[in-house]
Amino acid sequence: MLGLRDPVLLKAPFLTDSTAFALVTDSRLGVVRNVIRNLNRLAALPNSAQPAGVGRSIPRPRRKLWRRNRVSLPQLAAQFPNVDQFLGTEKALQHARDLLSTYDPAQILYFLTTPTAIGLAPSGCAELASQAGLIFSSSVIREVEQALAFNKKLAVARATYLAMATTGELTLAKGDWAFFDNTALHATLVGLHLPHVLRRDQFLVRIKNRDGRIVCFDLHSLGYRPLCRHPVD
Repeated sequence: MLGLRDPVLLKAPFLTDSTAFALVTDSRLGVVRNVIRNLNRLAALPNSAQPAGVGRSIPRPRRKLWRRNRVSLPQLAAQFPNVDQFLGTEKALQHARDLLSTYDPAQILYFLTTPTAIGLAPSGCAELASQAGLIFSSSVIREVEQALAFNKKLAVARATYLAMATTGELTLAKGDWAFFDNTALHATLVGLHLPHVLRRDQFLVRIKNRDGRIVCFDLHSLGYRPLCRHPVD
């Protein structure tokens, strides 16, 4: 499972073990079977992400979800200090010390969890950091864990959408899209309340970004019928 070829070549040549496990154990087993059936063919694709401007043009929903029905999102992923080259534990901890005056503790701990830094779970990174004099509170660790869990669910939903488009189960659309069944959508957007008229078993969600931040989720039916916008406040 660790070496499973990424069926949609989303961001890396291979799926992580956690993402692959989440995808394979998901309820959409038919999608997974189709993905695996096409792995050899997909491995020859030249690009590692959905091409910009390729696909159907889908109108945005006009209806906006009321504020009381919306949820807040963890925004750490758009705020942590990014490093392109691999640092390793010692250099990552030194870099974290240098960032103390610029970033808050949650952002620094999130940075330490990235593959170019230490790459462990938040609690593991916090334990190593404490040995170097960097102390992270339990509340900071929980905040980073929540952000990582959200990003993992979003990554699986994006990968599932592109896998379904690649295997012909739906037509590719322009933009940053993700597929959710009803359970997965509410597990990702915890506290979301959809009026009865907007409820579906499955959703296509366009993720609108600005300056590296998610600013809105556009909810559509599986046939790309616009349902509503979920602004991120």
